[in-house]
Amino acid sequence: MYRILMTVYMNRSRCQGGMFLRASLYYVYLNDWLKVFPHHQVMVIKAENYYEHTASVVKRVFRFLGLSQPTPELMEAIGSSLPINTRRHDPDRSLEPMLPETKTLLDGFFRPFNKRLAKLLKDPRFLWENE
Repeated sequence: MYRILMTVYMNRSRCQGGMFLRASLYYVYLNDWLKVFPHHQVMVIKAENYYEHTASVVKRVFRFLGLSQPTPELMEAIGSSLPINTRRHDPDRSLEPMLPETKTLLDGFFRPFNKRLAKLLKDPRFLWENE
């Protein structure tokens, strides 16, 4: 199964699609950052948490950075902005759910990286096991 996904990955890496797999290996990038910056100077936020609890996450980020809390106007602007990294509905293109086989392949591919990430960050939420 892993070999199949890696074959797809290697073939897709020649085009833009393969970049999404590489860019999703968060452990690789964060591990490099944490070799340069102390752990207490790096804040990692799950996008799901940001989109579900935008106001509280933004306030935490401002506190982390030592900034005064955002104004209500800024919070309104942030809260009303739309994510740019999501699939948008296109009437000419089917947006069917992911096939179970694809999810199984991706889960298997990302599992070792997610385990390392959760250990690096000392946070089991980054295992993405119950999502």
